[in-house]
Amino acid sequence: PPAETPPAPAEERPVYQRADVAERLEHSKAFQALTRQVEVKLGKKLTTPDVGILLGLTDYLGLPEGVVYLLVCHCVERVQRRFGEGRRPGMKQIEKEATPGPAWGSTPRRRRMPISGPTPSARGSCPSI
Repeated sequence: PPAETPPAPAEERPVYQRADVAERLEHSKAFQALTRQVEVKLGKKLTTPDVGILLGLTDYLGLPEGVVYLLVCHCVERVQRRFGEGRRPGMKQIEKEATPGPAWGSTPRRRRMPISGPTPSARGSCPSI
């Protein structure tokens, strides 16, 4: 039988409730690891809405946990370069970076990434999870 096409995403990201977040944290070791690594990278305990944003990136946008962590690392490095060593981005900033918009084209999966790989400064600064 022909492969089914996935449904088109809703116009707006769903708002994940405490129960949604708790269920994912309880049942997904990969999501637990992502949450811990993001807390370390951002230097703070994530709130339920913060973890809801992570859930939206993995569940709604379909990004693998490793890609989300690389996105967080990229945002941290960018904010530190721009504002100084002690500064960190908020989860809303990170979500905005990943959310489809005019710079993405029609969908996030169509964005063209450089083939050359990470820059020398990015190598090793963001371990895999």
